[in-house]
Amino acid sequence: MLGSVQGWFISALIALAGGFLLWTGSRPPSVSEPSGVFPNLLGKIALPVDPKTVAPVPMSGACDAGEKYRAAIDEYLKNARQYAKWHADAKSAMAAKPKAVELVVEAADCGRMNIFARAPAEVVTYDYEPPQMEAIEKLGMMAQQRGMLHLRAGNAVEARRYLGAAFALGYHLYSERVAWREFTAGVNLMTSVTKYTAQLETDAGRPEKARAIEAFAEAADKYKLDQLKLYSVINTTDGPTLARRSPEPMWRSAAILSLGRMKFNTPNKGDQLAASRELKGWVSDADPVARTAAVAASKLTLEEYRMHR
Repeated sequence: MLGSVQGWFISALIALAGGFLLWTGSRPPSVSEPSGVFPNLLGKIALPVDPKTVAPVPMSGACDAGEKYRAAIDEYLKNARQYAKWHADAKSAMAAKPKAVELVVEAADCGRMNIFARAPAEVVTYDYEPPQMEAIEKLGMMAQQRGMLHLRAGNAVEARRYLGAAFALGYHLYSERVAWREFTAGVNLMTSVTKYTAQLETDAGRPEKARAIEAFAEAADKYKLDQLKLYSVINTTDGPTLARRSPEPMWRSAAILSLGRMKFNTPNKGDQLAASRELKGWVSDADPVARTAAVAASKLTLEEYRMHR
């Protein structure tokens, strides 16, 4: 009799354990709780000092700089090998006057730019060096190099023209910022030019303007580093909330791209499933930048993730 009671008791325990395992196994995987730091990324991006207050050129024209920049990018990509040589040898570029650099100079006074917002797939990508972004950034550097050579030669007028073109390009990229890479390229171009534009003002007997330019560069560099710290938050469980609520296109696109990575870089099955569900809603979004990011994230494969993480 005792053996029968023990047998029934053991059987009941086994049944309960089995039922518990079935119940827990049938529950959907849970999603990680948000870290709570995303509010730091919900404000508008704004450099501490307005770049226009220290710009070497007015940037006030009614034209769209994107038209000239697009032509410059196309020219660069058609002759990439030659432009790479010119980029490495500023003096030879000085003599050759590369067409794409001159197009960047022609766009310097335009008051607005629409280039990657029209074609977000060119920069909203897992490739850190998209060809179009790399091309326009290098052209900005080449304009800066030419301005620097004119400055050393004592030709202040031409120095200001080329340095101003590089600064204006940086300003426009920073202002459009549909992707993190575009924002950083813009700020880098503006701050790298300031060393030479400050010298222009000093040589012209305007030391206060030179100090204002140097203060801008210092503040802009610090601001960019602060944003870099926040950028690390993107690849956390805050990504979905940030994508839905941020007013900044570069944060939204980065957050949506992070959802694609979450399919592979999190051990939590619930987070993986949640990322896939979230992306399904974004692929038909009205915002072309968000939609582009969602399509790229949805198509991201494990092999591509390993290449671009």
